[in-house]
Amino acid sequence: MMAGAGPDLFICACPRPSRGTKRTVPKGLFPYPASAMKSNLFLPLDDFIKNTSAIEWDSLVPQVMDAGKYKGTQFIAPLTYVFGITGFDSAQHSIEDTSPITWEEQIASGSDEIRRAGYTNDIFSIFGNLADYEKDVLTFSEEDLLFCLKNLLAPLDIPEEGAPETMAGLPIGLPNMVDNKGNCSFGDKSPDYIFIPQYNTAGGVTAQVTSFAAINRNTDNPEEAFAIIELLLSKEGQQNTELYDSLYGMPTHMELGSKGAPAQSLGGPWHMSDENFKAFCKVREQINAVNFFTPLEEEMDKMLWSCFETELSDNELEELVSDTYRVMTMMIGES
Repeated sequence: MMAGAGPDLFICACPRPSRGTKRTVPKGLFPYPASAMKSNLFLPLDDFIKNTSAIEWDSLVPQVMDAGKYKGTQFIAPLTYVFGITGFDSAQHSIEDTSPITWEEQIASGSDEIRRAGYTNDIFSIFGNLADYEKDVLTFSEEDLLFCLKNLLAPLDIPEEGAPETMAGLPIGLPNMVDNKGNCSFGDKSPDYIFIPQYNTAGGVTAQVTSFAAINRNTDNPEEAFAIIELLLSKEGQQNTELYDSLYGMPTHMELGSKGAPAQSLGGPWHMSDENFKAFCKVREQINAVNFFTPLEEEMDKMLWSCFETELSDNELEELVSDTYRVMTMMIGES
């Protein structure tokens, strides 16, 4: 690319951290998409977006789409995203709406359900945006990381009776969204759920971009490349393009997944019930930070799972956090 070569269009997945310490993680073509934008590897999209009638840009999740901007210019078109929620059957649980709250307030809540939702395993979502790519620094301190880890590892004193269905990362759009009978997990035959997110330290919800498209700055065919992005961002494209069958996450068009606009997965088309889609949208509106999955999330997740698999003393825990923070600091400096 730096020599002026490469494809016209990039369609990239941002691999989600896998579970456990023994993991093989495929590296994305652009491990740090924000740094790639900063390095001017992609063609600006603003003029194309301004002149297109094929994309209903205002119908795409604005916070997620803004993650594809650098200094106000759109370089990346996010295609799918995820965020962590826990679902509670509304027939079994009565939960007072206390949103928005910070993660610290969530884990100290007097509500068992709200507290449980704060203890999902997505540690990287708690801090919101993990890095400032303009300054090449992390946005949290080593002390913050240690506090977070100690709290996640603390026993959660909540009765198991009536335990909720937990969806780490909201796996909507995956094959398991639709069962072998064609039923959606949150469809018309499912309970009406109360969705509670894992809040971040700023009092909102952190989402992660799981796939995106971008045009090579060196392309000789920019119009043709953007025509594909038009397809991938259109409502019909996100409903019917086979690519979305295997993408991890929720399509960026805000209507998809509703009864009137079914989404697609390998198991077939699916939609949420009206009540569940309404509950999902209520959480989605609280997104205040959006990241791409990068090696930073992977490193932080690996730290957490090493604690799950091996009991550590306080000194060993502090050493692990110190090593993780040092590695992450080096990563962002080299990104």
